[in-house]
Amino acid sequence: MQVLKKACQNFAECQSFLEEIKDSPSQLIQVYSSKPEQINKKIIKLFSQTLPLSTLVGLTAQETISGQRVAGNLITILVINFAKSSFELLKSNGTAASAAAINSRIESDTKAVLIFSAPDINGDKLVDILNQSSFHFIAAGGEASPAVDDKTYLFDKTGILDNGLLAVILNGSQLKASWSYNLGWDSISREMEITRAEDRVVYELDGRNIFQVYSEFLGEDIKNKLPSIAASKFPLVLNDELHNVRSAKQTVGEGILFSGELKTGDLVRVGYGSLSEILANSRQLHQGLNFHPELALIYSCTERSQYLKSFNTSLNEELQVIPGRRFGFCTGGEFGLVNNKFYHFNISSTVLYLSEKKEVVSKKIRFNTSEPIVKTEHLFHLSKKVVSELEMINEKMRKANLATGNSKVKETAAEIFKLIFDEKNYTGGIVIKEAENLTKIYLEDQLGAAAYDLFRDFWQQKPNHTTKKPGILNYRNTFLIPLQKEVEALIIILSNEVDLYDIKKNRVFIEQIPNYLKKAVLYESLERNLASLSTLELTSDFLYSTLDIDLLYERILDIIVATMGMSAATIIKKETEQIKQVKSINVEVDSELYYFLKGHYDKIIASEQILIENEIDFLAEIETLIAIPINLNDYQAVLYAMQSNINN
Repeated sequence: MQVLKKACQNFAECQSFLEEIKDSPSQLIQVYSSKPEQINKKIIKLFSQTLPLSTLVGLTAQETISGQRVAGNLITILVINFAKSSFELLKSNGTAASAAAINSRIESDTKAVLIFSAPDINGDKLVDILNQSSFHFIAAGGEASPAVDDKTYLFDKTGILDNGLLAVILNGSQLKASWSYNLGWDSISREMEITRAEDRVVYELDGRNIFQVYSEFLGEDIKNKLPSIAASKFPLVLNDELHNVRSAKQTVGEGILFSGELKTGDLVRVGYGSLSEILANSRQLHQGLNFHPELALIYSCTERSQYLKSFNTSLNEELQVIPGRRFGFCTGGEFGLVNNKFYHFNISSTVLYLSEKKEVVSKKIRFNTSEPIVKTEHLFHLSKKVVSELEMINEKMRKANLATGNSKVKETAAEIFKLIFDEKNYTGGIVIKEAENLTKIYLEDQLGAAAYDLFRDFWQQKPNHTTKKPGILNYRNTFLIPLQKEVEALIIILSNEVDLYDIKKNRVFIEQIPNYLKKAVLYESLERNLASLSTLELTSDFLYSTLDIDLLYERILDIIVATMGMSAATIIKKETEQIKQVKSINVEVDSELYYFLKGHYDKIIASEQILIENEIDFLAEIETLIAIPINLNDYQAVLYAMQSNINN
């Protein structure tokens, strides 16, 4: 493999260099140009006249890479004359057609494919189709980026190509190829869901406008500053195997256009490019390399170069770890292969190493390259933001601990519910499951009985994740938040202000709510048990002190209603084949409730089991019904006790 390279300031230097090159059909010449279109057209014409046998692959680039130099406004030329390998140039239009064309041209000895794409090619869809190939080969290269005249395109011997891609398929049994990459992006936010996106434009994160989300994290309004270095420092980090990123490109109405495919439902975090991590991890750029390369082809993102400049450093600081002769350009997006899967990268640095030399390597190679001095940077606003959110959660938990000492379930639910959101107007309540067939509902006073029935319906729907329902009880947003740990509960939020973003922001506190509710459930259970013991003691004492059966019935009902928190109670027995009410509190003869209880008398007597029922379809006001069969020799009766959900 013979390699020549030249960084030219103008067309005259370019012409002088190309005219000295010997023409050959085994020769691949790559031209990366930051110059205006009229100069690139002159290069194409010159190439056709002086090098008709050689293959030309060219594109526009904001900055080019040659040796130790990363700079703009240059024409960088690389000449590769293969001695033991072959190559094929593929030109195609359309994303799907281009990927299919590449897959169809792969041979058994294909080692790598250089992919150079125009702006119309969707990099994410391209790699999705490439991943359908059964062949194993390295993909490298990148998207063209704008020249000094803001035009972006490819070119070959036939002329300017505004669309499609150029792919160079490298074949050869003796050709060695190795590819590496470096990302270096950390996530600095909780995970968020893209709730509205279309054609790479993201409008909402967790139901909140994306500009509001960014402003909260950055402490400034970026809507009128895109594209800007402030925004490119904070890409969206994807929830994939690599934590790949997508950078903000420009404002589109109320959304932001990103550099790669993002769709509704994707999980992302706001990211931050750690300068120290980028530089410290730069040695990954020769990780796994087990031969001495004759050539290192570098494809690093334009935004990465601009980002490093904002910290008074340069892309070359990261790339100096790369061994071999370096050549490349700053891209609009990069292609690569990780764990046998093709990826479309953004804001990364990638390198493809090539060699045709025979080499026996018996131990790990040590490369004689420089490594960058690791630098630090300050994240004042972000650090302040994260710390303030942690302090907010801690303060809520401190208040919750103080407000939920020895309290009953509904009292605890009321206190906890009021602590969920700061400076937001909202209402709603909590449904809590206490036992197998027993639930309690706390709702704010202004909602009334209609909300009570609605909350019970929501509980019966059994949502297993946070669910949004619009237009409930004239509120813009209704959120159902199920809780499964410690106690089973459902938080219901109704608000014109609270959105999904607020709920996820407060998720850490919300996840602690079951602990407070469980404490209240245990406290109330203990209190109820103590009351039951007291009731049994009172009942027992009275049974031994009287023989008047009517007085005995009356006293038992008084004790049940007074000490067990029941709203009504009655004793019904059968005398001479007729079922009649013996004594009652708040159960009227000939009422709907009375006939319901009479109708179930025989069933309860026959079962000889205590019945506890929490849901009676046609008696919605009854929250709990307890039926106790009494069978003493020839004496049979049923003791009913009821708890109302009204005024309870």
